Amino acid sequence: MQPTRSPSDASRLGASNDHFTIGTRTAWRTHPQDQINGTEGAGLCCVAAPIEVIAQGGGVFFEPGEDYWHGAAPRRVMTHLAMQETDNSGTPSTGEST
Repeated sequence: MQPTRSPSDASRLGASNDHFTIGTRTAWRTHPQDQINGTEGAGLCCVAAPIEVIAQGGGVFFEPGEDYWHGAAPRRVMTHLAMQETDNSGTPSTGEST
């Protein structure tokens, strides 16, 4: 993960440029708000069945508090720009990468 913007007193918006190697993904997680835009390769995301494809140049929005995972496709790497707002306590997300 390469942070590109950290939340501040003026804005709760943070952003990072994340790279997933072939077949890696996050654990199930939630965010107060989250938007992911694919910038390279192909990825997958899952809120509930079925799994969705995140294409290069494509985007996906996760609703506040929605459980989901995302990551690279089985035979592809994926890089995406993740933009998320922190909650009132400054927490951007729950969950870890796997």
